[in-house]
Amino acid sequence: MSGLPSIESLKPGMVVNLSIDETVKLFTETAPIEPDCTIVSVSVPSFEWQTGYVRRKLDVALSTDQAVVLKSMQLGLEKQEARLKNGRYVANPVDAIRWMLENVKSEV
Repeated sequence: MSGLPSIESLKPGMVVNLSIDETVKLFTETAPIEPDCTIVSVSVPSFEWQTGYVRRKLDVALSTDQAVVLKSMQLGLEKQEARLKNGRYVANPVDAIRWMLENVKSEV
C-alpha cells in the first residue's frame, strides 16, 4: 500500500485497481476532492458459498432513512467523479449500489 497514488494525482478516466482497504486508506489519508464530502466505512459479513441461484434483479422499496442515506452516497460518489467498472460515472441511486458492490473486497 506504500505506492498509493495521491488524490491530486488522480485524473478523470484514470483506472487504478485498489482493494477496498487501499481505497479507504487513500481517501482517509488525503482530503476529499469536495470539502463537503466525508468517507464512511462499513463492515459487512460475507459468506463463502459454492453454487446456487443468484438473483440479478431487485425491486426494493426503501424506508425514508434508507433513501436519504442512499441519495447521500450517490451525491458523494458523483462529487468524487466515481466510475463503475464499465467506465460510466455514478449518476443515480442504482449506480451507487452497483459501485458499492463492485468495490467490496471479499476476505474469503
